[in-house]
Amino acid sequence: MLKFSTYEGGTVRVRRVGPRFEFELMSAKGEVEAFVDMSSDDAWQLLANLGEELDS
Repeated sequence: MLKFSTYEGGTVRVRRVGPRFEFELMSAKGEVEAFVDMSSDDAWQLLANLGEELDS
């Protein structure tokens, strides 16, 4: 599992579950604000695009 901190003190957790990825966004209070279940292809594309954006 990958875990990232957000600017507001929350977290983003990314877990691989078989052929899919789960993205969970938690508030600073520990409450789930969003949950996304993605195919591996879509998740890798999202992460690749994020990497490209960070490099620009």
